[in-house]
Amino acid sequence: MTDKKTISALVLVALTAMGSSATRADDWTGFYAGVSVGPQFDQSKFKSTAVGPNDVYGISGNAEQKFNDGNGRVGAFAGWQMAVQPRLLAGVEADISGLVDSEDDQPGLPGVSYNGATPSDYIGEKQNYDASFRGRIGAMVEPNTLVYGTAGGALRNLDIKGYCPGTGVTSWCGVSEGDSQSKTYIGWTAGVGAETKLMDQWAVRLEYRYADYGNKSFTLFSSANQGADQIGGKVNLNTQIITVGIVYHLGGHLGGM
Repeated sequence: MTDKKTISALVLVALTAMGSSATRADDWTGFYAGVSVGPQFDQSKFKSTAVGPNDVYGISGNAEQKFNDGNGRVGAFAGWQMAVQPRLLAGVEADISGLVDSEDDQPGLPGVSYNGATPSDYIGEKQNYDASFRGRIGAMVEPNTLVYGTAGGALRNLDIKGYCPGTGVTSWCGVSEGDSQSKTYIGWTAGVGAETKLMDQWAVRLEYRYADYGNKSFTLFSSANQGADQIGGKVNLNTQIITVGIVYHLGGHLGGM
């Protein structure tokens, strides 16, 4: 998977690949807004830290459950940029997006042993909206093409859910239970992209971004059955996105084709 060193190299290439035939950056200055679509690939993992209150039962089964999923992503973005050199731009951008069909359910509960039986329990995640606020710096490489690097803060809302039917050896819980928790992660994101002018103030863009949100703690089944069935764990999360967007530049004329 793409790591931080690869992202840094891509940003460096994007910012140094300026051609002599480039148009002036101030043709692209001002406010802009647009919409984007594309796939998101996420990696997240629930790792059990306690089984039962204060880990009274101990972790006895597979302590981890991975959620690796690909989903469709639809979003909107807006930004502002200014010329800092004849062929260089700097600015800021914000975006917000949601996912299509982002639920992922997996059998069994991490850290619990079923003694060889097929579990009737499951744990699942659902990724909701995400947003970011980033700096952006770009360079003109062709008369109608801008390449850029971008980095900043990001957030994502995530649901973790669990279900136990309470059916004996195939279920961890003593009674039928269902639980769900929602938390918002705050992390960082970085990537590269390119915009090409279509006509007048319209452009299309292609963008890749990586985001790392760190981890948060979750506790499932703490309210029913006097909390005897609770399972605590941490969920880490990172994502990669590739998006195609349409951009309208409010403030500037993008030059001739």
